[in-house]
Amino acid sequence: RLARFRRVLDAGCGSGYGAELLAATARAVIAVDVAPEALQLTRERTAALPNVEVRQGSATELPLEAGTVDL
Repeated sequence: RLARFRRVLDAGCGSGYGAELLAATARAVIAVDVAPEALQLTRERTAALPNVEVRQGSATELPLEAGTVDL
């Protein structure tokens, strides 16, 4: 419920399970992980969800600009 209508970051998205759940209520989800294998799983899991964007990057150096997400 906290993600409802917000732009949400899923840092360390792993297999994309959380991104998939968040996408049900969030306006947009940016899923980030450092591992290419995890990103592939996330892409496969969320392929039909237009509000999920997958990016490679570290949680300590996020690949997004300040103010990009609300949560």
